[in-house]
Amino acid sequence: GDCHPCESKLLWPRQFYPSNKCWSAWKRALTQTFLTSTNRPYELEEPLGKWIRSPDRVYPIVADPFTKYLYKESPIKGIYHKISPSNTHRNQYELDHEEEAMLPNIAIPIKSRVHNNTIKISTIQFQPEKASATPLTFTEYKNTLPDAIQELLRHIETIGSDKDIAEMIFNGQTFIAASDGSKKSTGGTYGWILETEQGDLLAEGMGPVHGAINTMTSHRAELYGLTSLTLYILHLCIYHDICPTRVQMKVYCDNSECVQKFNQATIPLRGTGRFNAADYDVESLLRQTVTPMHPNVKAMWIKGHQDEHASPEELSHPSLLNVAADELAEFAYEACESSQENPPPFPTTRISLIIAGKRVTSKMTHQVEDAIHLPHLKQHRIHKYSWDPHTWDTTDWNSFDIATKRQQPGFKRFIHRFTSEWLPVGARTKFYHSENQAKCISCDSAHDESHAHVFQCPNPRRKNHILNQILQLMLTLRKKYTYKPLIKIIQSNLIKWSRGEQLESLPSPQNPFHYDHLLQEAVVEQNNIGWDHMLKGWISKKWGQAQEAFYKERSQRDTRINLKHHNHLTWSKTFIKGLLEVATAC
Repeated sequence: GDCHPCESKLLWPRQFYPSNKCWSAWKRALTQTFLTSTNRPYELEEPLGKWIRSPDRVYPIVADPFTKYLYKESPIKGIYHKISPSNTHRNQYELDHEEEAMLPNIAIPIKSRVHNNTIKISTIQFQPEKASATPLTFTEYKNTLPDAIQELLRHIETIGSDKDIAEMIFNGQTFIAASDGSKKSTGGTYGWILETEQGDLLAEGMGPVHGAINTMTSHRAELYGLTSLTLYILHLCIYHDICPTRVQMKVYCDNSECVQKFNQATIPLRGTGRFNAADYDVESLLRQTVTPMHPNVKAMWIKGHQDEHASPEELSHPSLLNVAADELAEFAYEACESSQENPPPFPTTRISLIIAGKRVTSKMTHQVEDAIHLPHLKQHRIHKYSWDPHTWDTTDWNSFDIATKRQQPGFKRFIHRFTSEWLPVGARTKFYHSENQAKCISCDSAHDESHAHVFQCPNPRRKNHILNQILQLMLTLRKKYTYKPLIKIIQSNLIKWSRGEQLESLPSPQNPFHYDHLLQEAVVEQNNIGWDHMLKGWISKKWGQAQEAFYKERSQRDTRINLKHHNHLTWSKTFIKGLLEVATAC
């Protein structure tokens, strides 16, 4: 048949295909000559204007992608013959079905071939998308985004309108922002604040941090805040058709690791190990958000909580912004919904690890090991010590893991053997000792030497030794500003247990505080766990909760109490380390 190729007035020389080196040099020359930046999205220094001459390439037939009609140029300028399709599946058109028409607003140049009065399209398969309605407002635009992105843009309040901020971005105005995150036992939150360089407030944002609460850290909360802030700016640019490279912004954050990840967002990460990194799901979204705005968006580290040691008049403007962002994060615990342990994934999440229906976001290796071994260990200890399942849940295993994590290998080996009751006491050595001696060498007990007998031996020297070790532990707790009734009940019952005496209960005070009730619950739970297991570091969670409640109440009148260093976790870690040192010394 007759071919209708596109025609060109230019004569092209025949030459060899350029090498990769030539292409790199040509790309570098074009970038340095015509573009404002070498990073995507590319933007011309001078936008293109109207054509100054007619095009060199002419297409005699064009197509409407929505109606699938062809338009063939007629001898009369501006008039086309509209051709309807005869076989849509094969992209065939009959020349008999022609009628005069004007060229549509959207037309695609195509190559075609005529055979037996039929036009055959051989290069394009029509798959047009339906034209969607343009959102009238920025709020409507946000509602079209994925659920995970909407969640990060949900709790944003602007002073003025979003359009005003977009105009400032287009005019190249510099913004100053601060972001902060918070992590508590109930979950995490974030907060951020956006101002002009002159200090005029523009917008505030806050919200919950989603993910596994038992492994969540403040690092994830900080990443959430930075991601929410940059997503807001980026989608303002997308909605108002502004190139993101026009954004000029400095972001202050009190987490140096997050600042480093923010500034290195454009550096590609190699290998598959990054998918196992802690909080990579939100980090990948942050990298995708920051990259289009590079290089005019930069994060800077600033010391956090400076208001604890200085008055507002003594702080710099970035420090005040950081304090305001921290207050927003604290307010988010009351104003926003709570953290979800299985939220919808981010669009950038390529792979997720889900254990027991919950998405794992950090400490993946540790979580996999726990999922494999923990159910068997739990069943073994419940059966061995005649616990009920509730007793296992009341034990503070998280503080125990943290307290024993960074210890010397020899000490870790001792802890494992001690908590598993594998120490070489007489009850075990009699099976492989040559003399089959199972009695304690320090006393004339009629019973075999057991693990409990190591601490309950009636030998006066050993009794004084363990007493001194317990008193030394109580001195350490006093230095941590521990609640006095808490010290008293622990000291009394540890000594009574080591001597085989009756344990005492905690009497109720006349005007009890909240932590007094927690302390009474801790004694009951420790009775169920066992005071012999306390020396293994197996303590009730209520001990730390009672002490944290005491810290919060006392911090209002005692400036020595800093809740950043005096809380449930730090106190429990110190207490468990001291208990294990007592066991080691005995």
